[in-house]
Amino acid sequence: MLTKLTHSQRGFSLIEVLVVVLIIGLLGSLAGVSWFSLLSEQRMRSGVNEIISAMRLAQAGARRENLRWTVAFRTQDGRVQWSVNRATTPITEWQWQNLLENDANKFEIVASGTNLPLVSGSYRLTYEFNGRVAITNTPPQQLTLQPLGNTQVANQRCVQVVTLLGTVRSRKGDDCT
Repeated sequence: MLTKLTHSQRGFSLIEVLVVVLIIGLLGSLAGVSWFSLLSEQRMRSGVNEIISAMRLAQAGARRENLRWTVAFRTQDGRVQWSVNRATTPITEWQWQNLLENDANKFEIVASGTNLPLVSGSYRLTYEFNGRVAITNTPPQQLTLQPLGNTQVANQRCVQVVTLLGTVRSRKGDDCT
């Protein structure tokens, strides 16, 4: 015997369920792409802020001790690193710090967008005893980073030293070229 189903006993058809699953999948994939893009952008901002802090640390050391101080940046074993030292300290005694600790391998220095002097494998900026930039290149002097493997100019970030007094600013994309 067949009985007639009432409205409350009916379910969703297979097509309706598939449409809902498809919509949820599309929204999830869009959210995932946006999330990873946001993480990469935040990582770049944090890396630039750490570079600015390192430059200011060298400048403050020069003023405090009335000595020349150098901030240096390099890539070692696929990791971007920085070091701040008195200019008279031998390079073999420099203590290198990874940029953003565990995320140092997510960046690369853009050699074509960096005009800091490259000495013994590291890009260097030296501050005089009064905190002014030692003249090596005409300002602005800059260090440019990009996400590892992503060569699009729009994703690059740079730190520029724009005056001899050591004024630092960060830029993004085409403003770095």
